[in-house]
Amino acid sequence: MRAPPGLTETYGPAVVCEWKPEWRALGAAEQAKLRSRQGVNYHALEDLQVMDPETMTPAPADGKTLGEVMMRGNMVMKGYLDNDAANAKDFAGGWYHSGDLGVRPPPAPARTPALHARAAPPRRSRRGAARR
Repeated sequence: MRAPPGLTETYGPAVVCEWKPEWRALGAAEQAKLRSRQGVNYHALEDLQVMDPETMTPAPADGKTLGEVMMRGNMVMKGYLDNDAANAKDFAGGWYHSGDLGVRPPPAPARTPALHARAAPPRRSRRGAARR
């Protein structure tokens, strides 16, 4: 049995695409575009950024500027055993430098409240009185 390629310095996938039910109504091409977006961190991951490794500043959210994927949190190992040089390089600035390239997509368009928000119906207590 072969393990799939991946980082041994982190546990599991760091971020996932949070699928939204309203995306089912979109065409296949638009669904594929949305599925390719990542960004919802696992709870144990403190943070994940696409950053310029020299300036340690986040890449602009323009969908074009390349940066290095960096992460920190409980899902990331503390360091390499007896390898101070690798630790200094791979954990510079308090972030694990994955060596992977990424871009930050532009923010998703704002939702229109009239299309996506619904007032919740009043809840009824066991005695039948409405409460909010």
